[in-house]
Amino acid sequence: MPTSRLFVVSQFGSPETYAKALTPAQRLNVGGTGPCAIIAPDGHLVPDEIKRLNDIIHGYEARLKEGCSHFARCTYDDGAFGDVVDRPQYIASDPNHFSIAGHAKAAEVAWTAMKSAGLVPATQ
Repeated sequence: MPTSRLFVVSQFGSPETYAKALTPAQRLNVGGTGPCAIIAPDGHLVPDEIKRLNDIIHGYEARLKEGCSHFARCTYDDGAFGDVVDRPQYIASDPNHFSIAGHAKAAEVAWTAMKSAGLVPATQ
């Protein structure tokens, strides 16, 4: 596939905007303890875990960008997905997946980033 391209995306949104986009009931449902539990069992945000998870995500994204840079046909989104502010309408009823609106937002952001990178032709 000599003309194929690889487009690598960053983490959609952020742990903090995701947690803030959840309903109170969803927060109680996903709250927990331990590493990466950004929401406590009582539904409150856990700032230390949010920071820790952000650091992990940013480290992972740096590795994605660096790895992609080794291949001529690989393009990283330069954090476009990470710039998204999560909204309640982007989250499915089970808070681990995108809703239809979330998929649409992800596609919009990816398409815009691909156009910015020159991977798709400009529309007339």
